[in-house]
Formats: sequence, C-alpha cells, structure tokens
Amino acid sequence: MDTGLPSTKFLQNLLRNKQPLELKLVTGDTLNGVLRWQDEHCICVEVGGQAMMIPKPAIAYLKGL
Repeated sequence: MDTGLPSTKFLQNLLRNKQPLELKLVTGDTLNGVLRWQDEHCICVEVGGQAMMIPKPAIAYLKGL
C-alpha cells in the first residue's frame, strides 16, 4: 500500500479521527459507519456495531461526514 497517495492519506485521516463516513457501493447500497482498518485490497467499516469487510473495487465513492 502506497502511503504517499492522497487516497491512502484520506482514509488514514478518517481512521485516525474515527470520523463517520458514508460509503456508496457499486450495487447502489449506501452504508454509514466508521472505518476500522484498511489494506491494499479491502477496508473494514463498522456499521451498527457490525464489522464489514468491503473490497475496494466494490466502492463507488466514500466521503467523511
């Protein structure tokens, strides 16, 4: 994972600050939660007390709330 990329820095900032986020999937589903971790291939978002591992290619967009 390239920690110099703006997208990685954005996710790390959300993680560090435990900032809520909105995540839109390519399926059209929208999730609101908190980022728990990220790696090269996936992110983990806690939604309603449940951890969800989401492959990065499944994400249409992600924004901090």
